[in-house]
Amino acid sequence: SIPPSERLGVVNLEFKPKTVFALSGTDGTVPNVINNDHNLPGMQHIKARLRLKRGCGFGGKCTSRFRSVFGKDGWDLFPGEQVVFRLVILNNEKHFTVRIFQNPFLRMFYGPGQAVFGAGQRRKTIRIIPNSKLEFDTYYEFSYELDVKGNWHKFFLYEQKLFESEKREKADAIQQQLKQKDSDGCQRTSVYAPRRPQLGCSWPPLKRRYTQRWWVQPLKPGYFEHDTLDVFLFHSMGIGSKQCGRITAKLEKYPVDSMKNYIKLLLQYSGTNGGLEFENDDHRVLRFPSKLDLSLTVQRKYMQRWCVTAKMPGTYMMSFRPYGSLLNLFPTQPNPMQINVAQPKKFHIKITSSFDGATLYNNQWSGKYYIEISRMPDKG
Repeated sequence: SIPPSERLGVVNLEFKPKTVFALSGTDGTVPNVINNDHNLPGMQHIKARLRLKRGCGFGGKCTSRFRSVFGKDGWDLFPGEQVVFRLVILNNEKHFTVRIFQNPFLRMFYGPGQAVFGAGQRRKTIRIIPNSKLEFDTYYEFSYELDVKGNWHKFFLYEQKLFESEKREKADAIQQQLKQKDSDGCQRTSVYAPRRPQLGCSWPPLKRRYTQRWWVQPLKPGYFEHDTLDVFLFHSMGIGSKQCGRITAKLEKYPVDSMKNYIKLLLQYSGTNGGLEFENDDHRVLRFPSKLDLSLTVQRKYMQRWCVTAKMPGTYMMSFRPYGSLLNLFPTQPNPMQINVAQPKKFHIKITSSFDGATLYNNQWSGKYYIEISRMPDKG
């Protein structure tokens, strides 16, 4: 009979939440998705769940769901055996924080991103948490590796999306391989059709490593918004008067490095040259976010004020032209702002049609008539 040291098991790897498979849950060539919508539950981190699946008798995959609660059913890792799952982020690993609930001494000895299974242990959970350095609309490469030490059990790593996709691609080669035998007469096997070797035959290679791409979704397009009162404030200005407006650049989430990632607005007006005067040169160019200033609140960094002084009468149109490293995130320009200087307010007078022939006697109308004025005219 085959000795117990030749038992075959599987370490099953699953990812949660299900939204990581938004693009495809079956095609291994399609990347998983890191969703940046923090309003949805479970989007702020990814869970990688590891589970050691049992075998029956001397080995093989067991379909029974019942296991000994005491961890002594002859399948769990024995003392002296060890299974180490290693998660490696191949590019920009500092953009993620990897947490594993296990003995802190194991982390000190093996390093971060390594889940260590010992005697009697069956499950582990790894949390992959994106931090503020995460880059949007970017691909990250994750590597999953399995290291097995011991003489009793043999394990292979199974991630359904990657394993089954690779298996479908190589289906014909696998079938040809399984029909052949080695020079010593042992039945050939495949990493995508693992099984225990026959008596006297050596163990075949097992699937213990994958490389997978993860895609961070791009941010929703940003937009600019004028303050609600700006339209009324600039509707009528007197010569020599000063008026200020506010504009906010709204984006779902700004990149971390504000010195390199910014959007600017260049203010220009059409109309009589010299009719408007900016308060200073800084008000001609608005920067979002503003340069690092500890005195500014978070909201104030993304809302800028611009001021003009009216010098000559006329009607002007203030335009805002965006530019900067975040220009691709702001596809639309802000709405132009109309500025009226020393322009009388227009009003309309409406009189009832039956007003003709009316007379005034003793300060009273001879009948009831109505006169409507849309707005009061300017004084003087």
